[in-house]
Amino acid sequence: MLLLVSGLGIVGLVVVLLALAACGDSERLPASPQRAVADKTIPITTTSIDARTNYLEAAALMDALHFTDAREFLERALELDPDFALAHLLKARTAESPDEFFASLENAERVIEQVSLGEQLLIRAFRAATQGDAEQQLALLRKLVALYPADETAHMRLGNFFILEQQYDKAVEQFQRAIALNTNFASAYNMLGYAYRGLGDFDAATRAFQSYVELVPDEPNPYDSYAELLMEAGDYEASIATYQKALDIAPDFLPSLAGISINEALRGNPQRAIEAASEMLARSRNLPERRMATTRLVGAYLHAGDFDSALKAIDRLAEAGGDADNELVVADAEEFAADILLLQ
Repeated sequence: MLLLVSGLGIVGLVVVLLALAACGDSERLPASPQRAVADKTIPITTTSIDARTNYLEAAALMDALHFTDAREFLERALELDPDFALAHLLKARTAESPDEFFASLENAERVIEQVSLGEQLLIRAFRAATQGDAEQQLALLRKLVALYPADETAHMRLGNFFILEQQYDKAVEQFQRAIALNTNFASAYNMLGYAYRGLGDFDAATRAFQSYVELVPDEPNPYDSYAELLMEAGDYEASIATYQKALDIAPDFLPSLAGISINEALRGNPQRAIEAASEMLARSRNLPERRMATTRLVGAYLHAGDFDSALKAIDRLAEAGGDADNELVVADAEEFAADILLLQ
């Protein structure tokens, strides 16, 4: 999978716009803006080594798209250091509501003057993403790369930006630079595969995804990403088998169930598509996952021509949103239902 969209509306948009990975390698106490310029990698400012350890564990989990699992480590890090800017920024990506998302971002901004210049750039680029200011976001990310040319994660962030702008050739350049700095940077191979896919170079994309699999064979996302490429190439049987490899590793890796559902729909098996999406919904652990699963289930029902079941699934999502006091989920569900009614 390219990126797991966690959260709703603007939350989901920003998760896609700015993927954060672990950065920095110093054991350090609080960094200063002046010191950051001299560092080779982006510092991680915290007063607690234990908080840093928890943050790095969360970052590794999120790099592997285990968003839900990462929350526990981020919460622990913030208990140890409530002013841990990067932990607040990373927590925004796990937010289950817009309120939680913006609260995390504002907490990061609250201590922005206490952290390194690199961290300041990350926070400001994230804010620019929420405002849809691509020009400002690009300027900040370019400055980040200029300050930390030896930090592979800086190149990764700039490459992610170019992916979303569909400037795939520029994205390839940044991901290749990241890999040159760290040949074991697994997620860079993942994004490189998507960049090549965007360019229509399926052979290069296949090589990148296969390298990703080789580096982290015990993680589900490498198989999920490669399965997505196989599906786009029309090899549905191989795609389903590869998605199943991801699920054998992590049964709760919902994007792979979504991929199987889409494959089944594309190859003319609507009931199997519904079954896979229903299983996805059954395994959902929180509201964002439930929203993602419901969207896929509704798509499977619509593909089968079952409008009534699609509307009932949306009603259940709206009810869950109401129970969680998440007005955006309710509003999205109502809009979704209205769109379906127009199709009938």
